[in-house]
Amino acid sequence: GLANHSSLSGAVSAQLLALQTTKKTTEMRHTTFTALGLAALWMAGTCQAQVDYTDVKAGTVLTGKGIRIGAFIKPVPLPPGEWLVLARHDSRLPIADGDGSFDSTAQVTFTLKSSNTGNPIYALLVSFAPDSIPVDWNGRFCDTTDQVFSISYGPEKYSGTNACASGQWSPRGLRAFLHKAPTHSNATVRSDYAALAPYAAQAPEPFVAIQLNARRDKGRNVDYLAYASAPAHFKRGDAFDKQTQEWTKNSAQAVIDMLNNTATTMPAFPDAEGMAPTTESH
Repeated sequence: GLANHSSLSGAVSAQLLALQTTKKTTEMRHTTFTALGLAALWMAGTCQAQVDYTDVKAGTVLTGKGIRIGAFIKPVPLPPGEWLVLARHDSRLPIADGDGSFDSTAQVTFTLKSSNTGNPIYALLVSFAPDSIPVDWNGRFCDTTDQVFSISYGPEKYSGTNACASGQWSPRGLRAFLHKAPTHSNATVRSDYAALAPYAAQAPEPFVAIQLNARRDKGRNVDYLAYASAPAHFKRGDAFDKQTQEWTKNSAQAVIDMLNNTATTMPAFPDAEGMAPTTESH
């Protein structure tokens, strides 16, 4: 059967357009990241080398060791550092054209914020199917609309293990967007980003948003959306662009390796500080 996978890829362009254009509201459609009560954000979390996804909740601190999803299964990888869980949402993905034995599968989503001063990645949204199921993942898997770069890894057709990644830059707008997220007219915006509102002043500007979607047919899927610091001046083909694309490529391979159940880690995101100014910006 086909899993009607509402991945983050279809939403990234809409999110960035909403951040870049203050007078325009863009509908965002993707897996929701339900915001938990703000009081939960202040819960004391225990930092562990690796935490099982069933135990992860608001206040948990995760590390670059990843998120454990079962015995003898490689963990869902995370970038280096410590990550405070701000929100968790458990949902079900519908299965189309199934054999009748099941009509949905579990989907877990987390809103994470870096706990490390100086980490270029400010926030990370992670969504994955913890169960390996005999389906072919379906949906808008690789969206290239309005992206600065878009890269596919593995077979282009929906088969085997593959990934798609893309990125977009913006000079400003993330802080204002997060400040207004709890009262935004769009329910998806409220559920996704309200938990980040108390930390809006820490959001990077300029910033880069990187989406990464990976899946293995007859297996699992993993989606990421990272918001990270960008240089004050940047353009396509400059050092930061090249390093960001290299990070994205290596991270995509790490997730592909995880889906193939081999040991893997994500690299550190490139540091925007100290990048030489350029004469052209986007």
